[in-house]
Amino acid sequence: MHFGAIDPDQSRKIFIRQGLVEKGYESPGSFWQHNNKLINEIEKLEHKARRQDILINDDILYQFYDQHIDQGVMNGAGFE
Repeated sequence: MHFGAIDPDQSRKIFIRQGLVEKGYESPGSFWQHNNKLINEIEKLEHKARRQDILINDDILYQFYDQHIDQGVMNGAGFE
């Protein structure tokens, strides 16, 4: 059974945290590809500079997605 029907709010939180922030979900969308490319470039810069404070932390990234994704989105199908 789809968890979104049982608890839509928790399902949305799980999708954003594990799917988007932790990259457990792969989207063919250009937005997703662009964001991941930027994140990978920043991670390389952090490694080169031996700094781990350039990229925003996971909580801030979660807040970004939460603010910009429609409240009804709780899974990959809804995200697409």
